Amino acid sequence: MITVTRIEVIDEVSYNHMHCQQCNSKIGWKPRNSRVHTTARRAIRSGATPEPFAVTCMRCKTNYLIITDGK
Repeated sequence: MITVTRIEVIDEVSYNHMHCQQCNSKIGWKPRNSRVHTTARRAIRSGATPEPFAVTCMRCKTNYLIITDGK
């Protein structure tokens, strides 16, 4: 399940930006110690139950599929 919650202020000590791979503009926030990897859909471990969601870069309109592993 994906939960969407509105927040007023981003804690920039705990979070940093994700960047578009095409135009390098900011497309979202992630926890500071986590990493973002681009992988093919078939490369996901069979035992994992990912929760995918899509993000579109507002500058170049590139679409990204972000998959969380629940950790």
